[in-house]
Amino acid sequence: MATFQESLRVLWRPKLHRANLLVGLYLITVVVSLGVQVWLDGVTEMDVPGTFLAFAGVWGLVTLIDLARRGSRELVSVTYRLMPVREWQLYLASLVSSFMADVYVLVVGLSLTVIGFNWPWLDQHERDQVRNFILSNSGASSYRDASLYLALGYLAAMVVLVTLWVWAAVILVQFIVTTISAFLPNFQQKLVKIGLAILLVYAGIMAVSWGLDVQTRIVGHVSDTAQDWISLAVPVFWTVVMSGVNVYLMRHWVEARV
Repeated sequence: MATFQESLRVLWRPKLHRANLLVGLYLITVVVSLGVQVWLDGVTEMDVPGTFLAFAGVWGLVTLIDLARRGSRELVSVTYRLMPVREWQLYLASLVSSFMADVYVLVVGLSLTVIGFNWPWLDQHERDQVRNFILSNSGASSYRDASLYLALGYLAAMVVLVTLWVWAAVILVQFIVTTISAFLPNFQQKLVKIGLAILLVYAGIMAVSWGLDVQTRIVGHVSDTAQDWISLAVPVFWTVVMSGVNVYLMRHWVEARV
């Protein structure tokens, strides 16, 4: 049997290449955007931290979609499923490698945002605007009047955890669709899969909406610090639950395919 480290190494290499590509595209779009700003308004009018942060968000979303798509493929691919490794090890290796790729892209984006925040031509008024925007949108209740870097750290942790949550949810949707479609006739099976996926996504959105409403009622009676920890714990909890279901489906229902 292959070890977890060997499985992780096999799954990490293609994701590292993909993450390098996404980081490269992120840097290109940032350079082009800043170049346009210099051409139109001059160096002193560049919105360096805003540009870094905005494109970090855009490419972070692209990374999320790409990781979920690749994860859903590799966990049903015969290339990986026939590896001499247990299902939970393969799933965990896929999850951890996705986590590492997401952190890599996110660290680059946030590091450039911090550098941009200390841009020498950024006057104090603009710096305060950027700081207030980050603090007010970080989602951290207890850090809004504290350190910018603590707020960025909280924001980064939340983005990574939500990314893994969505990753596990996408895998779960595909596994359920694959499991149900195995009992259906081949006639128009693709159309049935699309319909099932839409229904499951809609049900998931409704469940998340209900869960957020319940969470809002609960955290309204606790301290700001407790609110922040609960907000971090929720995606971790649901990632663990959905991952358990995914591993069960991998072991008993979802077959490998070419």
